[in-house]
Amino acid sequence: MRLSGKVALVTGSTKGVGAEIAVVYAQHGAYVVVTGRTAERGKAVVEDILASGGKAIFVQADLSSEQSVRNLVDRAVAAYGRIDILVNNAASTEMVPVVAKPVGQTSTEEFEASMKVAVYGTFWCCKYVIPRMVAAGGGSVINISSTTATRGFPCTPGYAASKGAVNALSRQMAADYGPHGVRVNTIVVGLVMTELGPGVADTPEPAFDAGGRQFVPRLGETADVAHLAVYLGSDQSSSVSAAELTVDGGATMRGPVSPASFDAGTRTVPGGADTFSGY
Repeated sequence: MRLSGKVALVTGSTKGVGAEIAVVYAQHGAYVVVTGRTAERGKAVVEDILASGGKAIFVQADLSSEQSVRNLVDRAVAAYGRIDILVNNAASTEMVPVVAKPVGQTSTEEFEASMKVAVYGTFWCCKYVIPRMVAAGGGSVINISSTTATRGFPCTPGYAASKGAVNALSRQMAADYGPHGVRVNTIVVGLVMTELGPGVADTPEPAFDAGGRQFVPRLGETADVAHLAVYLGSDQSSSVSAAELTVDGGATMRGPVSPASFDAGTRTVPGGADTFSGY
């Protein structure tokens, strides 16, 4: 019960990573505000939480609209009195497999749609939540990003740019609000398995070879992200801010040699067969 008594607003929590965070937060004692555009899915997440003895409500919201975000925050505070944890998870991931084309073939409208929820939605949520956290003496903001922001990934210009912006915005807000007791951290998500199948966050990617792409030879799971979000939302991480913590099985640091094909016996340095150089 690491979040006992805390109030958490989790955006994009009607499916995938966001839904898992909402459920695990409730298991750790948080009062959870589930939100998204699809009421049917959101209410199903709340029902699962309530059936397990947790506390949650659903507020329908469209994070591409500032007024909708403002109403969301107002309703969350009206229900629970405050917001201790804000998890900005919502992103237009459904746009990625649909658009899936380079910059030269991407329309302005498609690029803007990718940016609107992830960047403006995150900005608006922080704009209306962080001042309340400051007034209450502190809080934790957790922004969900993607490895597409830190390494090349084909045909995702809007999605990659939006996540890069989220990373930069997180650092900037950590600098501004750390002195006021508000911590801001980023979870950079790689390939995870959701109900939609394997992908970058919720984004499908075919022909994934875990052994050749990352050090940990399995797909990530939504629970991997959720448990890190629990830590960052809890008082146990009270000195952690402006951090970018990656959940990708080590894929972003993998060298040119596949871990699956690495042969320590042929890549040694003086000192013995059990010592070997870096990739």
